[in-house]
Amino acid sequence: MNRFCTLSRLSTQPGWAARRAAAAILQPGRVHRLHSQSALCRPMGRVGPSTAHVWQTGRRVFSGIASDMHQDIGKEPLFTRRTHECGQLRASDVGQRVVLCGWISHVRQVQMSDKLAFISLRDRMGAVQLVFERQMEDPVSHTSTGMWDALDTLGAEDVLCVTGTVRPRPEGMASKEQSTGQIEVVVDSLERLNAATHLPFTPTSRKLPAEDIRLRYRYIDLRRPALQENLIKRSRIISAARSTLLTEGFLEVETPMLFKSTPEGAREYLVPTRAAGEFFALSQSPQQCKQMLMAAGVDKYFQVAKCFRDEDLRADRQPEFTQLDLELSFVTARQVMELVERVVTAMWRTAYPTSTVVGKPFRVMPFRQAMLQASYSSICGYTMLKYGIDKPDTRFDMRIRQLRGYRPELVTDMLCIKHGAQIVKKDMAAVRAAAGLTGHTKDVEWVRVTADNVQKVRKRCEERLSPGESWDNEGDGQETVTESINVGDLVVYNHRPAKLSGDSTPLGRLRLQAARFLQSKKLLDIDPKRHDFLWVVDFPLFTRDTESGRIQATHHPFTAPVAEDVSMLSSHPDKVRGQHYDLVLNGTEIGGGSIRVHQSDVQRHIMESVLQLTHVETARFEHLLNALASGCPPHGGFAIGLDRMISILCEAPSIRDVIAFPKSAGGKDLTVDCPSTVDAAQLEAVGLAVVPRQL
Repeated sequence: MNRFCTLSRLSTQPGWAARRAAAAILQPGRVHRLHSQSALCRPMGRVGPSTAHVWQTGRRVFSGIASDMHQDIGKEPLFTRRTHECGQLRASDVGQRVVLCGWISHVRQVQMSDKLAFISLRDRMGAVQLVFERQMEDPVSHTSTGMWDALDTLGAEDVLCVTGTVRPRPEGMASKEQSTGQIEVVVDSLERLNAATHLPFTPTSRKLPAEDIRLRYRYIDLRRPALQENLIKRSRIISAARSTLLTEGFLEVETPMLFKSTPEGAREYLVPTRAAGEFFALSQSPQQCKQMLMAAGVDKYFQVAKCFRDEDLRADRQPEFTQLDLELSFVTARQVMELVERVVTAMWRTAYPTSTVVGKPFRVMPFRQAMLQASYSSICGYTMLKYGIDKPDTRFDMRIRQLRGYRPELVTDMLCIKHGAQIVKKDMAAVRAAAGLTGHTKDVEWVRVTADNVQKVRKRCEERLSPGESWDNEGDGQETVTESINVGDLVVYNHRPAKLSGDSTPLGRLRLQAARFLQSKKLLDIDPKRHDFLWVVDFPLFTRDTESGRIQATHHPFTAPVAEDVSMLSSHPDKVRGQHYDLVLNGTEIGGGSIRVHQSDVQRHIMESVLQLTHVETARFEHLLNALASGCPPHGGFAIGLDRMISILCEAPSIRDVIAFPKSAGGKDLTVDCPSTVDAAQLEAVGLAVVPRQL
């Protein structure tokens, strides 16, 4: 008999609504054992019942099982004797009696004979096919008449407990796509533990609702196998990192989330207290606490820390996020970087056991290097000059090159986009908009390289190439301008000030957007399995705010300066390099750290003289300054953004897909509908009142 003829969902048959309504009145336990001869198992006819009929049915069922509930007191529920998880069963389990629990993914029936029905039962480990066989001529059939009728009341996402026997699937019916595809379970007993009476969408549907709906009902969305797998991977990856650090002699120490408000850069979440005018702040990071732990002699610390920052949201940012935080004493920057490489390798191999990408020293690229040019001398960022961004994606070339500017204070960046002339006007407008190059920008020139102008373009670039610059990508001087610029390319010039500022340049943003577009059109080949880890070092310790002109810490005020630059702290702070190191993967920053200032007088000088913090602002760090003055050893540390790192390992489009209960793009927790208002009494208790915002 062909077991895969036309199938239909039983839940759409007449009479289903009444049976589901009756089932919804029941409570978990024996009351849902559908193989018993209760009213729920009896056919109720094919005519849709009235509301009164539904209620009467529910009353009959409920009153009829009250004595059963009383008799069941003291008995162990069947689900407590679960023998296997659904996704664990294999061909080696054939012949075993099993007890399984899970959610219904699909209910289907072979209609030509009305003797076979199938349920796909799913749990965290996977799904298995349940088989119900009806043999009317055999009084001792696998599936009793009562249980067969009960199948008509089941629907998607009902919670079941079944007992049955594992057997191989018939010849030709095995599924290679399922881990349990070689076997099926013939059911002889079924118990519904709960009915899914409120189901805004089914997680196994091919067409899912919009993300805001899925976030509102996150407990349903998380049943999707893809999200389940992400949570499983997340747990294992964090476990691998924890195991590695414990093996290295680290102590896992928890630091407070309720902390003091200190000016570290990002906006804080303030927590009012019942003491009028006094507030906690949710910890932006364990930075100050872990430095005090080094002063306390803990020596090697780590924790999986929750951090909170009231920042603008985007695809890879959440107001509440998790980081793997670590700090250790008596180390150099290189030693910290080597430790992080071992931790990242362990995390990577947990996600990709056969991967050979990691395990060797990661590439190191300086952010800054001296660049002498004919018309000016300055310190410029290497990553900014060559890639136009402080976290470069090195999986493809298209490096930016520098030409002499038309005026002494200017320099011209040149980017050759291979095959870029094939980008039509409409698509180019989208690429430019994504890179922030909208409108007619006089500082940017666009030249499509054709057979008529290729020599002219090459000559212009060759003659104006800056001293020390070359056309090759590897620095060996082998490639020439003729090989670098060809017909069909798009050459873009950007005339900019010689001094760089910010974390990206126009051509740096254009390079990334153009690469994404060319990749989508199969004009640029980037191996999806290629993962380029990169250390970016030698960041400027301070940068000058373009609006206020005030010196500010590039990362945070606790980073130690490079030893040979200490003498310039007072005279030329913007030329001082910091002992900071960022870890970048495929153009995404996944973590950062530094060697810290461990001397109280140096830290106070940076705060008061260089950053020019007020006395009140400096006083907020007095606890840390005192800890450093108590005999704090040299120390450094690192923090890995776990949400971002795990989203890359899971190949998820957003970090929201690897967080159990994330905030939406608008910063709201849609599952519980917060932030939300509180009543006047709660506000009064903490001395607050809501003041209308002035528009």
